[in-house]
Amino acid sequence: MDRRNVIAAMVAAAAAWSLHGYTQDAYPSKPITMVVPFPPGGVSEIVGR
Repeated sequence: MDRRNVIAAMVAAAAAWSLHGYTQDAYPSKPITMVVPFPPGGVSEIVGR
């Protein structure tokens, strides 16, 4: 491959890679509910907050 083809391939790859983020949905699309099955005041409850 000559230099022009290599540069064209790199530009095409960069353009395709930059558009990848626009095709994804916002994650998460709805609120996440966390259930902490331990009483308040414990370490696991603090981490869950």
